[in-house]
Amino acid sequence: MNWLILTVLSFICVGLVQISFKMVPSGQAQEYLLFSYGSAFIFTGAYLLVRKSMFYNSKDIIFGIVLGVSTVIQAFFYVRALQGLPGVLVYPVVSIATIVLVTIFSWLVFKERLRVKGILAITFGVFAILLLFK
Repeated sequence: MNWLILTVLSFICVGLVQISFKMVPSGQAQEYLLFSYGSAFIFTGAYLLVRKSMFYNSKDIIFGIVLGVSTVIQAFFYVRALQGLPGVLVYPVVSIATIVLVTIFSWLVFKERLRVKGILAITFGVFAILLLFK
C-alpha cells in the first residue's frame, strides 16, 4: 500500500512540475530554474545535514551533482520549447524521447532484452507523435 501512495504522490508532483514549466513567463527561464532548483538544493542539503545517520561517499556526491546539473539543463530546454511551441506537441515528444533513450541505454549498458511487444509499443508511440505534427 505504501508504494501506491508514493506512486500517486510522484505522479502529482511530476505533473505539477511540468505544468509549472508552461507557466514560466517568456525570458524568465533562468530566474525560474535558479529559484526552483536552488531552493530544492538548499532544502535537500538542510535535510541531509539534519539526518546525520546517512553516509554518502564522494562517488555518490559527484553522481548527484552530475545528475542535478543535467536536470537543470534539461529543464531549461524544456521551458524554452514550451515557450515557443504548443504544449500539446512538446509534452508527448519529450515523453517518447525519454522512453526511447532510456530503452536504448538499458539495452546497450545493462544488456536488457527488448521484447517484440515493447518494440511495437515504442514504434506506435513514435508514429503517434509524428501524427501530431501533420
